[in-house]
Amino acid sequence: MTAAPAARPSRIRYRVLTWLCVIAAIAYLQRNSISVLKEPLAEDLDLEPAALGAITAAFYLGYALFQIPGGLLRDLWGTRATMAVVGLIGTLAMLLMASVYDVRLAWFAWLLVGACQAALFPCAISAIRHWFPATQRATASGILAACMSLGGAISTGVAGYLLGPLDWRSVLALFAIPAAVWSILFAIFYRSRPELHSSVNDAERALIHGSETPTSAATVDTVHGPTPWLTILFTPTLIFLYFQQCFRAAGQVFYGTWFPTYLQDARGVTLADSGWLTSLPQLALMCGALLGGIVSDRLLRQTGSHRVAYQGVSIISLTICAVLILGSYGIASATLAVIVISIGQFFGALAGPAAYAVSIEKGGRHLATVFSTMNMAGNLGAMALPWVLPKLVAATSWTVALGMFASLYGLAALCWLAIKPGRAIGE
Repeated sequence: MTAAPAARPSRIRYRVLTWLCVIAAIAYLQRNSISVLKEPLAEDLDLEPAALGAITAAFYLGYALFQIPGGLLRDLWGTRATMAVVGLIGTLAMLLMASVYDVRLAWFAWLLVGACQAALFPCAISAIRHWFPATQRATASGILAACMSLGGAISTGVAGYLLGPLDWRSVLALFAIPAAVWSILFAIFYRSRPELHSSVNDAERALIHGSETPTSAATVDTVHGPTPWLTILFTPTLIFLYFQQCFRAAGQVFYGTWFPTYLQDARGVTLADSGWLTSLPQLALMCGALLGGIVSDRLLRQTGSHRVAYQGVSIISLTICAVLILGSYGIASATLAVIVISIGQFFGALAGPAAYAVSIEKGGRHLATVFSTMNMAGNLGAMALPWVLPKLVAATSWTVALGMFASLYGLAALCWLAIKPGRAIGE
């Protein structure tokens, strides 16, 4: 008798990834909306520039401060409950922001939006770990990162379009609704592990677990016992993983803050042209994140080496990024210089999924806390650069600032030399 053909793996893991990508896009839709709405908001609340800046910074303050508490909350409640609860609280915070008439309440509301979003991404990375095999995690992480950029791009366009027929309060309230709908549906349909989902067949479960042998704890999505803080904070590989995230995030935030000013002041670009030129590196970031995960996972399948797939890709791509940014200085055409910088950003973004994959690999059962710590380091870099850069330009020139910008990616590449992918902490 001819043996029956083996069943093809079901594809429920891709449904899970779709859920995660949708909330990632919604989160960036919400957070970036303030960049378009800040002028009518300031006019309505009669805000001075300093007060408006404080409100804008409140999101990043809440996002940075609540990274680690968000990861610990995920370990305590599990992914399903944590994402649903913080999604609903974040919706209420957005609605509060849409109704404020007091600057202090506006600051608190926007800080609360940031705090709620801080818990979303440790949960999302934990879900990728549980739902994807090791050879597909970088790709899934890259897709997730690309959807963040997509949500940010959609936000500015949609908010600007809606600001004509609607006021800024109505736009913020409208942007709050998708997160509430998502949170309710996620709580109903999401399952923390493949073993708990009735539509996952044996072939997909075997694919997800690979050589890992599921235990009776496979369906448990919470982490009990003390958190090994000394290991998380002082393991050399993790320390350099945190630093590379800080340097990369500081480099990337340049595009959303001072890059248009650089084009106008140093390159003589008009205000209108600086807008579309700034969109080029943002698009490159999204494409790089998508391809970076695919490249890393393919190398992992072909070579079986985590160091080649993650460390090698990151060192090479970040070095190319730094070189191209420096090389753009000698290009007279502003448009051509931005294209070269954008190609550099494409290569720089290839390292993002590798960093996510290493955090999954090294974090083990404490992944949410490790990833939260890494993401907090990135946020510290993202907060520092917009503050340091104008002071550096005032004291020196944009040429020196561009050199610093390139050096951030060079430093990130050096950090990867010391990062050794391998077994999870505590093993």
